Amino acid sequence: MLVVGVTGAMGCGKSSAAGWLTAHESEALRLDADVLAREAVAPGTEGWRRIVAHFGPEATLGEGPLAERPLNRRWLAERVFADDEERRVLEGMIHPEVWRRMGEALAAWATAHPRGWVVLDVPLLFESGQEGRCDLTVVVTCGGARASRLAGREGEGMSTRAQQGAMAGQWSEEAKRARADRVIDNGGDWPETLRQLEGLKRELSQRAAAGEGEAWPRRWRP
Repeated sequence: MLVVGVTGAMGCGKSSAAGWLTAHESEALRLDADVLAREAVAPGTEGWRRIVAHFGPEATLGEGPLAERPLNRRWLAERVFADDEERRVLEGMIHPEVWRRMGEALAAWATAHPRGWVVLDVPLLFESGQEGRCDLTVVVTCGGARASRLAGREGEGMSTRAQQGAMAGQWSEEAKRARADRVIDNGGDWPETLRQLEGLKRELSQRAAAGEGEAWPRRWRP
């Protein structure tokens, strides 16, 4: 089974690219780290309890019983903005559980699809030092188009400060390009991005079918 890590700066279309690569592919699976992170800190989970114990009830939304309140992700993003120590504390509470859940999903997929492939959609793949878990790493870039795309997220409930908090621990686009095995340039029109993705998907399908995956499970063992 081939394991592919897809990453990129906020606003560059990383998740769109990861979703397209696995869409309509019976042998391909996408695992979204952001989705798994939300599951890992849902009310009642150990992750939720640790975060509330450290940051206080202000880190939750709503006015009902504290144990039933979801986390206020925007408040947390702003709370750790410009505070590297607090950001590392928060990441230390979430990231291990995300990777544990990914491992469980990979184990199930590998059993049913031994020559399949899995795309890990991970914002902080390089920053967390986890790229070794992948057979191939891909960075989605967008250059100067990033600023205008991020500006549109104000209407989605993400303030500029929250964006800055989310980006605080991210490497520069140049650093990610230098580390990645493949680069998808999403700074222009979607048809051009699609052309690049089509070529990458062919490569992934061929390599998975040939059984070239080496990362799973060897590099995932404790």
